[in-house]
Amino acid sequence: MLRSKFYELPFRARFIIGGWILIISLFLLYSIIIVLMHPIFLNHVNNSSSTLERYNSYVVAMNTSYEGKNSQIAVKTIEYQNLSVEEVINELQLYSIQLIDSDKSEGSTYTLFDTTNKVKIIVSKEQNKTIVKFIY
Repeated sequence: MLRSKFYELPFRARFIIGGWILIISLFLLYSIIIVLMHPIFLNHVNNSSSTLERYNSYVVAMNTSYEGKNSQIAVKTIEYQNLSVEEVINELQLYSIQLIDSDKSEGSTYTLFDTTNKVKIIVSKEQNKTIVKFIY
């Protein structure tokens, strides 16, 4: 009965309804794929952050979040107490993580890139804390 009523509508109305159904379906599919990819994003970030495991005794706070449009950027932030930025950078460079940029004007902020895991790493110093962000 519903099928016959749908086909009684003019072609233009059926076309518009079908288009909206397609748009909504594609948006839902995209959202589901992004949600299913979160563990994969987090896996890359965790693999990269594991290079600093020997400094776990200095960890003050650790936070993992998803940012960006549709939460497709995984960010893991680790705060270290009484640990110098140079120590962190030297440790990261032992694992072939390349230093890309350093900005001394912003309180010594360094940007590194882990080519193996495709993770951007930002190391900065605030007060007595060294903050390391792993971004995928």
